[in-house]
This record gives sequence, C-alpha cells and structure tokens, in this order.
Amino acid sequence: MVYFIIIQLSFLKILTSIFYMFTVLFCVSSNSLFFFWVLLELNMLFFIILNNNLSVFMVNSLMSYFILQSLTSNFILMGFVCFQINKMWMFEYEVLIFLCFWLKLGFFPFHSWYYQISENMCWDMWFLLNTFQKLVIIWGLSFYMLKIFFLQLMIMLNAFYSLFEVINQNSLRWMINSSSLNHYSWVLISMTYIGMIWEIYWLYYLFMSIVLLFLMKMKNLNSLFTLSVGGSLIFKLLVFIVMMSFLGVPPLAGFLPKFLVLLSVNNIFVLMLLLMVSLFSGFMYLVYSFSMIYNFCLSKIINEKNWFMYMFMISFTFLVNFMGFF
Repeated sequence: MVYFIIIQLSFLKILTSIFYMFTVLFCVSSNSLFFFWVLLELNMLFFIILNNNLSVFMVNSLMSYFILQSLTSNFILMGFVCFQINKMWMFEYEVLIFLCFWLKLGFFPFHSWYYQISENMCWDMWFLLNTFQKLVIIWGLSFYMLKIFFLQLMIMLNAFYSLFEVINQNSLRWMINSSSLNHYSWVLISMTYIGMIWEIYWLYYLFMSIVLLFLMKMKNLNSLFTLSVGGSLIFKLLVFIVMMSFLGVPPLAGFLPKFLVLLSVNNIFVLMLLLMVSLFSGFMYLVYSFSMIYNFCLSKIINEKNWFMYMFMISFTFLVNFMGFF
C-alpha cells in the first residue's frame, strides 16, 4: 500500500512537471495578452504544486508568493480591460501593467519578497523561480515595453541596487539573487534593441544556473560558511570558476552573452553603468573567494601540518599581492 502511494505521488510529480513546462512553452509562444494571462495563472499554480518542502517557513513563503502574484495578475487584467474600454488613458494603463509585471519579477524597488521567498526554497525551486518563472513574465513584459528612457532608468536602478545586496553577505542564495538582478538587467537592455540577443543571453543564463544548481545540491550549500568548511580545495576552486563564469568574467563562457549585448547596444552610458556593476560584483566575489581559500589552506596547515598547503598558501598570497600591486 505504501509502495503504491509512493508510485502515485511520483506519477503526479512527473505529470505536474510536464504541465508546468507546457504552460511555459505556451506562454512564450502566445501573442494574445488575455491567453497569456490565463496561462500565467496556470503556470503559477503548477509551480506551487511542484514544491516538496512543507516546512512552516516554506508554506508561509508560498502563500505570500500566491497572494502577491494573484493580486498583480488581477491588476494586469483590470488594466487590460480598462485599456480596451477607454483608450484616452492608454499611457496610464500601460504604466500600471508594466509595474505589475515589474513587481512579479521582483526587481527593484519591489525586490523584498523575491529575496525573502527564495531564502526558504530548496535549490530546485530556486532554479525554477530564477529561470522559467522569470522567462514567462519577461515575455509578458515585452507586450508593454514603455518609452525607452523610462525603461532604461528602471533597468539601471535595478542593476545599481544589486551592488548593495552583495556587500557583507553570507547567504549564497542572497548573493546569487543579486547577480540575477544584474543579469536580467542585461537581458532587458538587450530587449530594447535587438530581439534575438536577449533570448541567447537567457539560454546562457539557464545553462550557467544548471551548473550552479548541480554544485550547490552536491554539498547542500546555503552559505559561505558551509562552503568554506565543506568540500575539498578542488571543489572550492570549481565553485569559484563557476561563479566567475556566472558573473560574466572573461575569458569564461559567461562573458559571451554580455559581449553580444555590448556589440548590439549603442547607449554608452547604460553599458558603462552595467559594466561597472558587473566589475564591482566580480571584485566582491573575488574577495569572498580569496578569503575562503586562504582560511581553508590555513586550517589544513594548522591541523594536518600539510606542507603542500603551506607552499600553496605562500604562492596564493604572493599572487594576491601581485594583483594588488598592478
């Protein structure tokens, strides 16, 4: 009997996952806002059902997520209906719908719910929230791309704010979420110029998120502390390389989509701001990574009297000082 229940639950999980992916595919292929709205609501329900974690914090987070997404969807539908009835207030209705999509994405200044909810999620749900859930909402946002100046101002504020969330942070999810705000700023900027570039960028982001998800689940990493005390030196260096690629540091693969955006966007001021944010974020990740590797080597020397680690730490210290000299 128990075995039969487990099989049924597994079957329902697979069926829900299939329906979830179908809603994503139909959303990004829809040209009707009303049809997109219906699919978006189904997508939200299937996303909530996919969750396996029934802890008190997770249930509260999902309830908050459901209420917020439902309210914004109601405002989107209201704005769409009012837009069809009275075209005199067309710009005001477009602003309302745009802000609702912006709130659904969890971008600045509506970012608080996004950080709090993702902190209580398992890595699988975090992956869906940061990739496919944002993909369908960005597709809806593309229906109402407002005046370029207003949109670029919102994008620049979103990218600039992500800097402050990285500073003095211990949670890995919090840090990666801040990087996601920066990444999606690049995605939205590319949407305002050449249509295909943002899709290529998102596919690269999806691939990098899959690699990051695999590494985080391998050691059940949640904070910098668990990363520093768990895993070998090789694993830490691997995480470091993946994080640098996730940030888009050249010559790693994550730099390619940003390079494509640099070639296609002709607004120098916006590009300089996005590059500055990316460089500062990369610097903060380097500081965290160097500190983690240095402490790991020092603990090995003290506890195990490992002379290889001693030589590695000397070389590592010399490299850091050499980089600081230049």
